[in-house]
Amino acid sequence: MNQPLTVKIPIKDRDGRVVGEKEVATFAGLLNRAHEEGLKRIETKVVQFPHPDNGETAVVVAVVETAKGTFSGIGDANPGNVNRRIASCLIRMAETRAKARALRDAVNVGVLAAEELGDDGDGAEPPPRRASGQARQQPPRTSANGHRERELGDDGNHSGNGRDDLMTVPQRRMLYRLLSERGCEGEEATVKLREAAGVESTTQISKSTASRLIERYQSERDRPTENGHAR
Repeated sequence: MNQPLTVKIPIKDRDGRVVGEKEVATFAGLLNRAHEEGLKRIETKVVQFPHPDNGETAVVVAVVETAKGTFSGIGDANPGNVNRRIASCLIRMAETRAKARALRDAVNVGVLAAEELGDDGDGAEPPPRRASGQARQQPPRTSANGHRERELGDDGNHSGNGRDDLMTVPQRRMLYRLLSERGCEGEEATVKLREAAGVESTTQISKSTASRLIERYQSERDRPTENGHAR
């Protein structure tokens, strides 16, 4: 049975009001298209299991092979970037996201899959609602994007001060994505971030330091190599 490759979903603001819509890919549609294009295999591997020390973040790598070649993707899931109803199924969600990302590359679909979106349904990551006076706490993130929207685990040494000058979740996601593009993932990426920022825990990285590191990694990524291509 044919499955729609993409669908339109509503975009809601912080108060739950529909303010627009966006196009997303469906997992069923991606899988169907991959079969049409000669799907040979899909393999997955858990590279990080949820644990308090990594923010309960599961990370899975998926490899998809079709008649066109082999494609890979990385998916992450933690209580902060999944729907509350499936917060107990983190490994399965991470696997689905990894497969979706690999399938998107395999069939040349540029829009995000619905399964890759966060709890709010539009890919954004709103801060958790809290009582007045309660300290703000940002859960560590990994990437998921195979190409990395993902932010792989943390060392768990949260500073616990709830300061607003600390690195934001989007900054964390971007840093792990850029490191993933350089072949640095998981605990290796976390260690590299700590060393680059000069801190004992990635949760102690400030916004300004995160911005500086993002600019540096982007500059290094876009710097032409000897053959004239960007790194």
